[in-house]
Amino acid sequence: MIFLSLLVSTIFGAGVLCLIRHKNNQKAAINLTINNFILSFALGTGLTSFLMFWAGLIGLSWSVFVIAIVILDMIFLYLMFTQKFHCQVRPDRLVRQNKWLKIFLILIILFQIIFVFSSAVLRPIINFDALANWAFKAKLFFYQPQITFTPSSDLFLGAVQQNYPLHVPLLMTWSYFFMGQVNDTLINLIFAFYYLGLIVFIYLNLRSLGRREPSNPSKPSSRSPKSRTSALIFTMFLVTLPLLTYHGFVAYADLILTFYFTLAVICLFNYFKNQNKIDLVCASLFIGICTWVKNEGLMLAGVLLIIFLIYLYKNKAVKTKIKIFLNFIFGILFFFLPWMIFKIYFGFGFSGLTSGGPIGFGKFHPEVFNSILRQIFVLDSFHLWPGIFILILIIYWRKVFKTPYFYLFLTILGVFVGYCLLYFFTPYYQYVLDGTIVGRNLLAVLPISVFLGGTIIKQ
Repeated sequence: MIFLSLLVSTIFGAGVLCLIRHKNNQKAAINLTINNFILSFALGTGLTSFLMFWAGLIGLSWSVFVIAIVILDMIFLYLMFTQKFHCQVRPDRLVRQNKWLKIFLILIILFQIIFVFSSAVLRPIINFDALANWAFKAKLFFYQPQITFTPSSDLFLGAVQQNYPLHVPLLMTWSYFFMGQVNDTLINLIFAFYYLGLIVFIYLNLRSLGRREPSNPSKPSSRSPKSRTSALIFTMFLVTLPLLTYHGFVAYADLILTFYFTLAVICLFNYFKNQNKIDLVCASLFIGICTWVKNEGLMLAGVLLIIFLIYLYKNKAVKTKIKIFLNFIFGILFFFLPWMIFKIYFGFGFSGLTSGGPIGFGKFHPEVFNSILRQIFVLDSFHLWPGIFILILIIYWRKVFKTPYFYLFLTILGVFVGYCLLYFFTPYYQYVLDGTIVGRNLLAVLPISVFLGGTIIKQ
């Protein structure tokens, strides 16, 4: 039933992507590829929870909402299958070159994925933050939706941390509808599916960098054996990150934030390379969903917006710049602007501090410097990857400063600097010292660092 709930959302996302493609004079139907399935899953789950929030505010019954989404899915499926629907899913055959190495890498990746899924169903939600915030709100939304969406109620928006975005608890509630009950164990599978989507998305995009253009235009492009091996090696680095694996089976929002931010950055990277408008729109929508997942998503959106403005400054004519900028900002505002207006109206801020007060920049806290370095390079959250990544940057520094790879590096640097400003100059320093925030924050850029390392080595 959880899989069915996510599938319904995925079909909804696929339908919306079809409409976007049709509006941009491209084929209305989506090619049935794994990459497009992941994009549909990401957009569909984000839209589902976002629309659930507004449906709850206007007092719409959850049953009516579920039926409405299912009807929309049926309409989308009809429209997609009445168009030309090209199935391009083909098995990725192992070629003779490095065959045993590939088998070894695939076994490692599969072991980690199976471990995450099996761990997800072994125990209920037990982590304090997840239990007291996301899971608690999801139960209230499921059992008492009228009370939790009544502003005068003590349980309004789940009572605790009312300024937190609601994608995670509402998506959990969405799955509870299909199960017909609250299940604190099986609901962990949602996060395992996000983990799987992230791993596969990174692999597919790393592998696509080695695509060979066919001599005969009527034949599909092929990929070199070296491309597959390199993609598997870097995917193996990503899938074995202890902190990422851990978040694959606990009900925290950090993995989901990482998932959407990674999709947004790579879609924007693909736009810089190929100038495909669909990639730009997808990047815009996914970074907008980041602001709907966690408050930290606003900072991530700001970093990506700055990167995009740098790109526009260096490229395009003035009229083209304005048009492209409006296309990019639309998806962000679609998710963030209504939520921001709502928070301002009810007096909710964006601080994640326990006190609930404003962040406020104040005293400099140099004591966090050693703690940051220790959590990145000494503790086992990221195993050897930070050191390997820095080594790759040093060896291939000339490629790092080439377009469009430089934008990936700027994104990672921008996020790191943004968080360091919070650590050094705000009360967030206390969470750095107790070791509860650095790893979870920097998780957002780890897949991008793996992708950057893979791209500059393969080029």
